[in-house]
Amino acid sequence: MQSTKQIALKFIREEDGATMVEYVLLVALIGVIAIGAMKFLGSSAGNKLNKVAGNVTSSN
Repeated sequence: MQSTKQIALKFIREEDGATMVEYVLLVALIGVIAIGAMKFLGSSAGNKLNKVAGNVTSSN
């Protein structure tokens, strides 16, 4: 049976967990950037779409 110290040392030496954490951080960063871009461009795009919709409606 392994002692707690041996298990902890084995866990620290393994790099698979660190790689997973890096991927999670990368995905989280991409998500934050995507949300920021949507908020920044969302109102501008929404205004343009409303303007186009108004032009289409008034031309009928």
